[in-house]
Amino acid sequence: MNAKNAVVFSCTFTPPSPSGQWGTKQKATWASNRRFYSCNAAHNEIDVTEYIADGEKVERPDNELLQEQAAQRLNMDLSNRLPNKNEARNISEYVTRFNSLGAFGLNGAMTQSEIDEWREAARKTKSIIWHGVVSFPSEQSKLIGYEDAERLMRQTFGGFLKNAGFDTNNVALLCAMHSNTENKHVHFTFYEREPKYRNKNGEVGYRAKGKIDNAVLNEYRMSATAYLDEHKRDLYNYRNAAVNGIRGLNVVPTDRDLYVSLCELADKLPKRGRLQYNSENVAEYRKDIDNVVQLLLRRNTNAMQAHKKALSEIARRGKALSETGTKSDYVKRLTEEYKSRLGNVVLGMVKNFRNKPKADVRGEPTTCKQHKAAARRRRTHGAKVIRSAMQMVSGGNKSIQADFTRELARVEHEIEFELQSSQKHNRS
Repeated sequence: MNAKNAVVFSCTFTPPSPSGQWGTKQKATWASNRRFYSCNAAHNEIDVTEYIADGEKVERPDNELLQEQAAQRLNMDLSNRLPNKNEARNISEYVTRFNSLGAFGLNGAMTQSEIDEWREAARKTKSIIWHGVVSFPSEQSKLIGYEDAERLMRQTFGGFLKNAGFDTNNVALLCAMHSNTENKHVHFTFYEREPKYRNKNGEVGYRAKGKIDNAVLNEYRMSATAYLDEHKRDLYNYRNAAVNGIRGLNVVPTDRDLYVSLCELADKLPKRGRLQYNSENVAEYRKDIDNVVQLLLRRNTNAMQAHKKALSEIARRGKALSETGTKSDYVKRLTEEYKSRLGNVVLGMVKNFRNKPKADVRGEPTTCKQHKAAARRRRTHGAKVIRSAMQMVSGGNKSIQADFTRELARVEHEIEFELQSSQKHNRS
């Protein structure tokens, strides 16, 4: 991936009123832009909704996608069946309300009434209006259609808004993809629906800062470029294979090093506070957690291979992004996120292990035979604890948890009974 394969992203803004420091020319430019983006254009001008939905430029959604989105908005689950006649009629009626010219937002294709509502609110808003372009590389533009562009914006633009300090639920977004150039591109514009910021006097108003930090803009450029990466699925597949590989691992009684490491980790970790890999509460124990993760991975060849591929894919993506000229801690953040997923599996085991620790051996063994029997029972019990904990971490339901509790009670009862029998035998 080189600079030619990187997404071009820009986002600027038009304030609700001109600055007092601007000259006559700047104020005239502002007035023209504000009329355009606030949909208050004069009779011989066009506004942003008319430009975005220009029929000669815009990419349109196909009817199948619109029907799918209509069914979702009507709360119809058609994943495993066809709609009946009434449902099909309702879907058809709803589809006719969609804007056939290709406008969409964070919830998918917009109906004509939604576009009208957006326009009416824009005419009255005192919010800053932001606007910009997401332009796709020329080679990838050949493969990108309306659905791809819509999915990209829905799955990535919300993150950009959050990083820029916006409440996504308070943002009115309007987008459309144009295909009239070699590089297909999405035009977007948005404003805040309601004033929610308090100034130093406690008065509620709209956001006063229009400029978005370059770091946030660069972060989104990187995220959009990574989203379009042809290998983007590989990382998720490898990561999930590694995580699920250690979750579903069956530990045998001979795995004493794993059992001992888990016991030591359970003793070290704080007894209070959050047990999450990224929490400050366990920051100093992350190396110990990573060591237990490695022990688990070594017991599953497929999980270890997936783990190595996941790390390799992270490195490849980082190198590809660096070739676009993007400077970011992308690799570091992605690696930390992956490590936290693995670490939280181990912490889930610790939580369950603490709830039902290894059984206490009642009485003092006096013979070599009794010592060996007690050690054998502890090993067997430890393996059951780890195995049951893994089942629970991997998504076990309440019935699994109940089985786990009953199994522990049964094993502890057997240990107590055998020790009592052994002691009576020795006394006799």
